[in-house]
Amino acid sequence: MTSTTQPDRRPPPRRSVVSRRALAVGVGLVLVAAAVVAARAGLWDQGGQTGQAGARPVPGVPLQGPTGLRPLVASGPAPVVLDVDSGAVVPVTGLPAGDDRSVHAERVGEDAVIVSRRDCPGRGCDQDAVVYLVRHGGTVATRS
Repeated sequence: MTSTTQPDRRPPPRRSVVSRRALAVGVGLVLVAAAVVAARAGLWDQGGQTGQAGARPVPGVPLQGPTGLRPLVASGPAPVVLDVDSGAVVPVTGLPAGDDRSVHAERVGEDAVIVSRRDCPGRGCDQDAVVYLVRHGGTVATRS
């Protein structure tokens, strides 16, 4: 015996899908609104007296005497050591050169480890990663 009910041959209902274009426009509007709010709130310095976009004095209490601070700044493609007391910027030497490389620095005790790798998509770039050690107080990276 066969059933008298027929199978439902209608296509399944469509879900409401936001197009990629509408999503991109929405994200763009949010970014523009955030930039306007940041500029009006004074969170975004646009050059001003310093002559450098985004650079401005840090509010706080002036330093009293020498600090001895020499942070390692992982700026690409070559990190630098900044002497806070004198304002001197000394590049770290001994690293591979090239604009196609990025660096990542981590503190290990009083020293720093720098990983230098080639920038490229995919996992194949990790094979080119090289680890260097910068001793406390120094500016020379030695391969580990």
